[in-house]
Amino acid sequence: MTTPKWLRNKVTEKEQGGPHQQRGPPSLHGCVVTEGNMVQVTLSGTIQQIAGGISTLEIEAKNIRQLLNGLEKQCPELKPEIEKGIAVAINGTIYRDDWFQPIPEDSEIFLIPRLAGG
Repeated sequence: MTTPKWLRNKVTEKEQGGPHQQRGPPSLHGCVVTEGNMVQVTLSGTIQQIAGGISTLEIEAKNIRQLLNGLEKQCPELKPEIEKGIAVAINGTIYRDDWFQPIPEDSEIFLIPRLAGG
């Protein structure tokens, strides 16, 4: 996972001896950027289009539920798509409703719109 330059250069309170001196950008195309234990998520298909063309996001999450909740907070415009149902691929395995599936560190994560069929 590639760490953004603004996050690599971040000065922590411990290193600085006080409050954070550098912060990342406040938003990306209307999506809020947060800091913490982040996983990199690749958006695909209509999800990427709805997010304004953003192809990847970093979201703080330890499981799929936290991932989807974090995605809704960062990109509120994706909430209707998430409510319709979204599949999450973690290291090549697709999960549909396994909300508490842990996300291992340095995982490759893709969000995929659910396909309707019959």
